[in-house]
Formats: sequence, C-alpha cells, structure tokens
Amino acid sequence: MAMDPNEFVSILRRHERFVKGQAGGQRADLKEVDLSGLRLPGINLQSALLAGMNLKRSIVTGGDFRFADLFCANLEELESKEANFFRADLRGVQLHGADLRGANLQEVELRPGSMKLGEPERSADLSDCQLDRAHLSQAKMSESYLPSASLCLADLTEATLDQVELTGSDLSGSNLTKADFS
Repeated sequence: MAMDPNEFVSILRRHERFVKGQAGGQRADLKEVDLSGLRLPGINLQSALLAGMNLKRSIVTGGDFRFADLFCANLEELESKEANFFRADLRGVQLHGADLRGANLQEVELRPGSMKLGEPERSADLSDCQLDRAHLSQAKMSESYLPSASLCLADLTEATLDQVELTGSDLSGSNLTKADFS
C-alpha cells in the first residue's frame, strides 16, 4: 500500500510527540505500507507498528527502531548502518542483502513468522547480509537463514542460534560467548 507523502510526514510528527510523551502524540501505524527506495536517514520509528512494511532498498542509516514491530517486514537490501533495533520484533523479516554494519540488534526476535493464519511460518532471511560489528547479544535467532552473511567482529553473546543456517558465513572475530547452538 503506497502512502501520500503529506500523510507520512504527519504520521511521523505525531509519532515523534508520542515517543517524547507530548500532547497530541500517536504511535505510528505503518503496517503493510510501501516505503521502498526512500532515503530516511535518522528516522525515529521507536515502538512503531510496522508489520509487513516494505522498506526494500531504503536508506535508514542511524534510524531508531527500538521496540518496533517489524514482523514479516520486507527490508531486503536495506541500508541501516548504525541503526538501533534494540528489542525489535523481526520475526519472519526479509533482510537479504541488507547492510546492518554496526547496528544494535540486541535482544531482537529473529525467529520464523507468518502474516496470515494458516500459512507456514517463514524463517527470518539474512542471507548475504552485512552484519560486521553488529550487536546481536541475546538475540533470538532460532531457524534464521544467514548463508553468506558477514558477521565479522559481531557480538553474539548469549544469542540463541539453534538450527541457524550459516553456510558460507564469515564469523571472524565474532564473540560467541555463551551462544546457544543446541
């Protein structure tokens, strides 16, 4: 679903007031909205409702997605270096080819998910993803798909990594202290 630019700006303004606890604030609800290919560096979508959103090939470098619901969102080829996804719901998300270097993904949910009842859940797809120096401590990544991903110097302390596909991935220098592969 495409969105009128003026409506989008209005939603962002109300959301900023919501995040700051100011009068007139309202949580952004951008479920299933198509914002693909947009340049939105530094965008603040903390705690926003973004399930099924399409941000394919968008630029959100330094963006704030803490506690956001990005369930089954399309974030393929997203440029999100240094973005903050702390405790975001990324179940079933598609991040193929995304650039998440230095991003904060601590305590995120990257398990399988499905938008429709009765449909099979799909794994979070981080294939060919750039995750160098990313912070993934305590991330729940069960059954995630990460072939050919680059996780050099990534922090995977206490991450749940059971049944994760890592064929061809580079984990050079990554911190896997207490990571759970069982």
